[in-house]
Order: sequence, then C-alpha cells, then structure tokens
Amino acid sequence: LIAMVNVLLAMATILMDVGLGEALIQRKRLLPIHYSSVFYFNVFAGFILSIITYLSAEAIADFYERPELVLLTQVMSVSFLASSLVVVQNARLTRAFKFKKIAIFRLISSLLSGFVGIIMALNNYGIWSLVTQILLGVLIYVIIVWLQVKWTPQLRFSLKALKQLWGYGF
Repeated sequence: LIAMVNVLLAMATILMDVGLGEALIQRKRLLPIHYSSVFYFNVFAGFILSIITYLSAEAIADFYERPELVLLTQVMSVSFLASSLVVVQNARLTRAFKFKKIAIFRLISSLLSGFVGIIMALNNYGIWSLVTQILLGVLIYVIIVWLQVKWTPQLRFSLKALKQLWGYGF
C-alpha cells in the first residue's frame, strides 16, 4: 500500500521542485531575493500539491481498487508541504559543500523516525507505523535543518528572480 502511494508522491515531488533548488546550487551570482522567491514558490507548490493529492485520494484508491488507500493518501499528502520547507536550506548546504551535515541530519531523522516506526510496529499499528515513520522522518529533518541553517526568507517575492532560475531548473 505504501509503495502504491509512494509512486504517485514521487512523481508529484518532481513537479513540485521543477529544479529550482538545483538552480540555486549552480548559479554563480545569487541575491537574497532568489532564495526567498524559490522558498515561497516551493511552499506554495507544496501546499497546492498537498491539496490536490488530498482531494484526489478517492480517485487514487479507485484506480488501485484499494479503498484503504483513501485515508493513507490523504495523510501522506502532508509530506509535500513539509518537504517544500527545506528546499532552499538544502541548496544552501549543498552550495557550501556541507554534505557531511546533510548526511548527519538525514541520519538523525532516519534513526529517530525509524525507532518510532519500529516501536509502533511492535505494538501492532500495522501500516500506520510506516506512515508515521515516513512523515516523522520528514518533520524531524525539517526541524533540524531549520535549527541548524541560519537562513530565513525575506518577506519579498520576485517573479523576475524566479525566471532567472527557471530556465536551468526546468
């Protein structure tokens, strides 16, 4: 069941980012407006994809002929919004060659969420132990990154700045 939902989530994740995070990494000259614009665009895209996925849950369940996918898909739809919150911070870490930090953050979030998932599985929570593990992993990673990366978006957005990155990202 998780694999069925993850196929759709993976495809939608590609649509959400459209390579703007990678464009932030490769571009030589960046201004704060580039980072803020990408951040707000990704959060907006994550929010929209979360809503679309939530509202499409019944159609997805019908496609697979598995009614139990409705609630599962609706709950998993939150992952888009959560993941969108760290695209810029990940780009900043990558741009600064902080691969070790990224790996440590991912390891910590995986270990903590994995521990919770195992405890839930041992207590007969079934598929919800996997759902919790996945969503908690994303949430823990978001929290760690926001606490460790000293960047916050400005309250500014520029379509022009996005367009400068769009060609490479798309």
